[in-house]
Amino acid sequence: MRKQLFFWIFFAITALSMGADWYVHPDGSADPNGAMDHPFSTIRQALEAAQSGDRILLLPGVYSGAGNTTLNPEGKILTIQSLSPENPDMVASTILDPSGLGRGFVFLNNEGPQFVLQGLTIRNASCSQEDDPPHGAGIFCSGASPTIRLCIFENCNADGGWGGAFYGEFSNSVFDHCLFVGNKGRYGGAIAANLSSSISLLHCTIAGNTALFAGGGIVCDFESSVFLRNSILFFNTIEAPEEGMGVQIELRSSFLAASYSDIAAGTNDIRADEESFVTFGAGILHLDPLFAFYAPEAPLEELDFHLKSRFGRWDRQDRAWKQDGSTSPCIDAGDPNTPWSAEPWPNGKRVNLGFYGGTVQASLYGNPADFNTDGIADLFDLSEFLEVWLSNCTSDFHDLSRDGRVDFDDFELFSRHWLQKVKNSADFDLDGDVDGNDFALFSEKWLQEGDFPQDLNSDAAVDLNDLVLFVQEWLWKI
Repeated sequence: MRKQLFFWIFFAITALSMGADWYVHPDGSADPNGAMDHPFSTIRQALEAAQSGDRILLLPGVYSGAGNTTLNPEGKILTIQSLSPENPDMVASTILDPSGLGRGFVFLNNEGPQFVLQGLTIRNASCSQEDDPPHGAGIFCSGASPTIRLCIFENCNADGGWGGAFYGEFSNSVFDHCLFVGNKGRYGGAIAANLSSSISLLHCTIAGNTALFAGGGIVCDFESSVFLRNSILFFNTIEAPEEGMGVQIELRSSFLAASYSDIAAGTNDIRADEESFVTFGAGILHLDPLFAFYAPEAPLEELDFHLKSRFGRWDRQDRAWKQDGSTSPCIDAGDPNTPWSAEPWPNGKRVNLGFYGGTVQASLYGNPADFNTDGIADLFDLSEFLEVWLSNCTSDFHDLSRDGRVDFDDFELFSRHWLQKVKNSADFDLDGDVDGNDFALFSEKWLQEGDFPQDLNSDAAVDLNDLVLFVQEWLWKI
């Protein structure tokens, strides 16, 4: 009896915690009630019907016009998402487009991290000097801290204020796997953190955004903080730079902490005033990320922020894997403690940086037969393959033919990669080849002692032993 009572109590609590689902489609229904077969036609209708704990599910399409601008949940704790947030194609095809007539979302009522916005694109949102306040075209946050995941912000314009895509004050918001491109603001083309805010950016790509005066990518002011990890921040600009202002990041009485990220670091790219602090942890790069296609004047729809790879990267136009002539330094450059198994094989068992890192569209790297990722397919990998094959186990890594089983077909494919080696340790300029340029970089550290990449045998000195290893890498043909 007690067990039965416990079961029904548990079932009731679980059912209540799950909440209801409300569906929205741009075309709506003749008699909408929020059910999947009778969806609402605007997001605002769903917001008015939903209660805390519910989900609002947006079917693919473009949401614009009345009822789809300046959306305010008014303190309700909800999840608003596309049908499949983990699918980059679904994110790109589920679009909130205010068409320059207002903001995307407004959070003013203590919405916390349990409020989740995920899996959609916010584009063409706007605010101007006539708005009070004139900040945060894509999302405006004051005293609220939502979680934003797997979202794209493009062409959002805070014409008279801060933060084209996002403005936060007294906010502790988290952005996980988000792409910011083509957004504009007077300060902070993409993101503005102000008034004791703390903004976390994880697996984000912030590129091609523009500020009028400072912080083409990010502005951080008045005792605020920005935490950047597994992210890429490059190619942001300012139109009318004030002398000494930060082009990529502007800090005023604030704090920036970054690790395992690729950040542009040219003259004035990062500017911190005397009351600000910048901390770079492990894994910081200052190298061209080698996006599949980026050009400052190109239309947004032509830009592609997948990472170039000689081993394969996803082409969103042709919907196929393609090989490039070079490999991005952002591949396998993420935090070693970040899960990587969602990335397709082959990979270096380490997550990529940026928006696509850690997803099914992460760019490839490595020999598909190099199961232990030591740089070469050898007896160790053969032993591992045979163990999986003979035990009739299933494995995405060892199923090289992608037919759902490990068998002789996979062994044939494995044999084609036998003793192929991925050259990487001597590729000092990270262009995908070991060549004369790398030899020049090697020569610069000749007979020096210290922790240099050119110290290939890790004995704290660049000497003849390292030269032998370098030549082996140079002459080895894949």
